[in-house]
Amino acid sequence: MPAIHSSVISQDLAHVVRRVESAALLDTDFCDRLTRSLAQLFGIAEPSCSDDDRIAFDRILVRVAPTASMEARLFLSDRIADSELPPREILIILANDLTDVARPILVRSPALDEDDLVGIARNHGYGHMGAIAERRDLTLRVTDILVLRGDDMVRRIVAGNITAHISDKSFA
Repeated sequence: MPAIHSSVISQDLAHVVRRVESAALLDTDFCDRLTRSLAQLFGIAEPSCSDDDRIAFDRILVRVAPTASMEARLFLSDRIADSELPPREILIILANDLTDVARPILVRSPALDEDDLVGIARNHGYGHMGAIAERRDLTLRVTDILVLRGDDMVRRIVAGNITAHISDKSFA
């Protein structure tokens, strides 16, 4: 696959940011196509992305992804879930989306920190908590919230997660 020159990407992203942010209304079909295209482009360009490029990806995706279909948001979620440095705002938006969309990020994203996970576990239902319970190396703080707020299924997932750190309080 040929390398993509980062300055070309930066220029193109800046152009798309201006166009998307100036548009009054964006239709779902356009948002679907742009969300999928940017997810693919980010996957290819990520290793050479500058901070400005990540900000540009974020500015565009925050504007178009919420209008995109669930399938397009799921595609994006799956594409950025394994990224060490994904566009931050869209990552958080997707992590708080419908459970199916949020799941790849909640289970796999190394970019979510303990505060993110605790906030999501406090503000969402069992589906989100179950996905968080599947993560590797859950901290005591996160497992305490999951055990306290979760149902029996969430507790079983936590108990079956051999990498989860479980406090005496949660164990009891």
